[in-house]
Amino acid sequence: MVDWGGEQVTSSEQVESLVAEHPIVAFYFSGPDCGVCRDLLPKLEVALAADYPKIPLIGVDASLYPAVAAQLQIFTVPTLLIFVDGKESIRRSRNFSPNEVVTALARPYALLLE
Repeated sequence: MVDWGGEQVTSSEQVESLVAEHPIVAFYFSGPDCGVCRDLLPKLEVALAADYPKIPLIGVDASLYPAVAAQLQIFTVPTLLIFVDGKESIRRSRNFSPNEVVTALARPYALLLE
């Protein structure tokens, strides 16, 4: 796992519980040997905290919990998976821009959390 200071999940049940609990929740799937994962995470954390502080960003180490990743059809890292109102809404994998995510979240955040 990348250097993660936030909440992490270890089971599919936790994922389901968090999706049910939060109107919008983001899961960041990464691996221990992933350079892109390490570089992208701080940028993503800053972007989400600045623009969308009410959206929890939850980490999942896909190498330690492959069943969680497989159940959500995560086959590459990093992958950001965002659920809006209980449904998968945004999926970004490999090389993506935090700004792209911020833009995609503008409307759902305004409707559900402002």
